[in-house]
Amino acid sequence: MDKFFDSNNPVMRFLSRLVDLVILNVVTLVYSLPLITAGGAFTAMNYVLLHLHRGDETYIIRMFRKSFRENFRQGIPEGLLVLAAAIKAQLISLIDSVTEASENLLERLHEDDIMDITTDIQRLQTTLASKGLLDSDFDI
Repeated sequence: MDKFFDSNNPVMRFLSRLVDLVILNVVTLVYSLPLITAGGAFTAMNYVLLHLHRGDETYIIRMFRKSFRENFRQGIPEGLLVLAAAIKAQLISLIDSVTEASENLLERLHEDDIMDITTDIQRLQTTLASKGLLDSDFDI
């Protein structure tokens, strides 16, 4: 049982790496919440992942914060791109919603016109029939 909890055990190394990746993703998400900082957060995440891949001794949060501070200014253009992409997606969604609402409104207006025309035709038939001006074979 002692070998199971040994840090050199392949299962424990896998679980340790998995926890490191989860922590890194959560920290990246938190630092990316103001979209303008997303570039620096992605750069810092890449820095930590590189060190994880190399097998260096890594302190996830400490290394992330250090890299974020060093590369924040360089990551601003990337953050602006992420912000622009988010705005574009929101605008497309808004335009789609407005288009769908306009189509539904137009369809309802056409339905009302069709109902009005049908009602008008029935009233005309009734009036003509009551005055004896309508042939019995005439049907619209």
